[in-house]
Amino acid sequence: MAGPTLPVECVTFTRGSGPAGRVWRYATADVDVTLDGVTYRAAALARGAIRRAQESAQTSCTLTLATATPFVQDWLGGRAAPDESAPVIGVTVRRAGLHADGSPAAAGDADAPPDGGLVFVGAVAGLEVDGPTATLACESLLDRLERDVPRLSLALTCPWALYDARCGVDPAAVAAPGVLVGLGTAATGPLAGLATVTVALAVPPNPPAAPTIGLPLAPDPERFDGGQCVWGGGTAADPTRRTAILQADLSAWPTVVCVVQGPPPLAFPGEAMTLLPACQKTFAVCRDRFGNGRRFGGFDRLPHRNILQVGLL
Repeated sequence: MAGPTLPVECVTFTRGSGPAGRVWRYATADVDVTLDGVTYRAAALARGAIRRAQESAQTSCTLTLATATPFVQDWLGGRAAPDESAPVIGVTVRRAGLHADGSPAAAGDADAPPDGGLVFVGAVAGLEVDGPTATLACESLLDRLERDVPRLSLALTCPWALYDARCGVDPAAVAAPGVLVGLGTAATGPLAGLATVTVALAVPPNPPAAPTIGLPLAPDPERFDGGQCVWGGGTAADPTRRTAILQADLSAWPTVVCVVQGPPPLAFPGEAMTLLPACQKTFAVCRDRFGNGRRFGGFDRLPHRNILQVGLL
């Protein structure tokens, strides 16, 4: 808490903007402070020295708060963590022209605010908690603009996880419903000895309106290699009711023999089964199997060989 002779500073934390934006306001005072018609709650808050780089305009400082402060608790609870919609938690520090006890600073007083009362503007870069005390590392906006950040690497294949938000494919749109025919064991090949699941899929009598979505009459042979078996009434989001498919034999289509990873759950012939297709991360698979080419995250036109080494190999 600021001492009686120290100037009061008003700190604002912001995340997002508009109706969904969130704001926390605190003052380094013993009582609530009103500045420009806005109330700042008294808080156990202290600002460290503002550090300025010698060769640039970059600045940084630390703010120390009680761990019990609502803003800190909100952060620790996960609701204030940066996300895609509001990646920055802004911080603004202003002088209030008051003493810690709420009395006004006299004209010419050393505690009087500078022009505009602005002390620091930036963003919260990190939070460290040590028992009852939380320390926020704050950096200027210039620091954030000049910082090197990881970028998406260029690759032929797509980096998105199948069915996630960036991929955008709805598993229900490509799921293949069917019934369990039987359980067995792979007899030959590198997967010999692993459990197999035989599923009779329900193929639509007519070609689907969108040939790249849903269950085709003549699927590509790798459609379910790396996909999932979903048992009974389970869903793709229920890990207890799904099994990874290591390899699928579609030679007797629409009956599919899947070599699965690990023992399958207790099941009986005639039980409902659903197969979810896999994705080999190529543009052709994304376009033809899922009709999702516009959201493909790879760069399929990259050269397969280093053009600088052509003729040297």
